[in-house]
Amino acid sequence: MPRYEQSASQKILPGTPRSVMMQHILQTVERIAVSDLGVLISGEPSTGKEWLARMIHRCSGRSAGPFVRVDCASLPRRDLETKIFGSEVLTLSGIKVRTGALEEAKGGTIFFDQIAKLPAGTVAKIARMLEYQDFRRVGGYDENTPNVRVIASLHKNYGESSNARNFRTDLYYRITPVLLNLPPLRERPGDIPFFIEKFILEFPGSSQQWVKAITSAALYTCLAYDWPGNIRELKDAIRYATIMCAERYIQPGHLPAYLLRRDRKRGEALNTRGVLHGERLEKLMIEHALKTSTTTSEVASLLGMSLETLSSKLLEYELSPDPGNPLLGNMRGPQ
Repeated sequence: MPRYEQSASQKILPGTPRSVMMQHILQTVERIAVSDLGVLISGEPSTGKEWLARMIHRCSGRSAGPFVRVDCASLPRRDLETKIFGSEVLTLSGIKVRTGALEEAKGGTIFFDQIAKLPAGTVAKIARMLEYQDFRRVGGYDENTPNVRVIASLHKNYGESSNARNFRTDLYYRITPVLLNLPPLRERPGDIPFFIEKFILEFPGSSQQWVKAITSAALYTCLAYDWPGNIRELKDAIRYATIMCAERYIQPGHLPAYLLRRDRKRGEALNTRGVLHGERLEKLMIEHALKTSTTTSEVASLLGMSLETLSSKLLEYELSPDPGNPLLGNMRGPQ
């Protein structure tokens, strides 16, 4: 079963992506989580914006409180402000109060997913609420004091959104002074093994033989692909592979056919892009095999190399097997 290393940047979740880009973002998260500053997370769809928002919440002093997500894209405009601020309606039996997301998130975090979908007037009301620390329910007269941290997301890079005609940069600065931009998966291929291990745990396979890991050849196929659909597309591909796989390890033939076609066409693209190739790619694959295997023979089998070659590669890249795994303890590592 894949194992995860505990990251200093995340004391709650069992694992974090391993690319340099993401580790830098996680270091920023660790610093800002302890404050109550609003955060704007931008990036392409399915790059992990809600995951990062939940991480900020879990690392903050508000972690014991609720995390409330508002899907700004799916709500009808007539219901938006009622959903956010709540409402008060006078009836024959008295005033009927409906609480909104701000009150539901009391003591915790409210996450505005795709905040650019909100009308400018609604964004202005949220900005005013944060500035003066009060708000009124729709149809109400009494002032209510918010007790929330605001995190929002954009489904584009911030630079692209700020050039849009209806994008009020001043309002977003007032709501979320901290900006985090999540790069697409094609710019951080070092995270692909992490997500594959995570998804294999979620989809153990439909056959009698549970899928345990992915071979180096199949991993190379995944690294050679651009993943325009980002993490969601990778997740769907691994789900498909675990269904097609009737053995313990995912082979290239278990992956969706379009990945194999792209792999052949883009075989040299890794070198031209300077992303992951040569020694960097080989080292990443060895690290992946060490984390997902329980015996030396399994490591060598995943990598398609002999035990002698594996031992020399461990010395070359200064890698060590997991010291907590007694079955890997007899493997030669750096002296």
